[in-house]
Amino acid sequence: MAITLELPQDLESQLAAEGAHLGMALPQYAAHVLLGSRRLPETAPGTSGRSADVTPLEPAETRERRILRIRNFRSDQYRLLDDLIVTLHREGDHYVATSYDTGQYGYGLCEEDAIEHLCVVLEDYYEILQEERDNLGHQLQGHLRFLESILTRP
Repeated sequence: MAITLELPQDLESQLAAEGAHLGMALPQYAAHVLLGSRRLPETAPGTSGRSADVTPLEPAETRERRILRIRNFRSDQYRLLDDLIVTLHREGDHYVATSYDTGQYGYGLCEEDAIEHLCVVLEDYYEILQEERDNLGHQLQGHLRFLESILTRP
């Protein structure tokens, strides 16, 4: 299913500029903004104030796309009940961390920033799904059930 949106010119220009700054095409960045989050990790690009808490599932030397188990959700609002499995890969100058179970992703100039951004996106996504619980289609209900199974309040 394709969705076509007509954006006001000033919003389209702003999204195009933000997306270009991050190395993302307008359609990709607009979808990220509309379905995910525009908040970036709270740390400066290329740095991190938190430890990785990440366990690779495959040897680093043999892969372009890594599969990781995240144990620290990097949030004051939620903690993980179980490991969050994500894929991590590089796109140009940025790293992209993707949640296989929800299709959501985060990006950053280093791996830790991409993982942290993914956690922010998933937190926002979870809260939106909870608010819209009664209006969700089958796939989004599955995403909500998954997030409910791994996230809890501290």
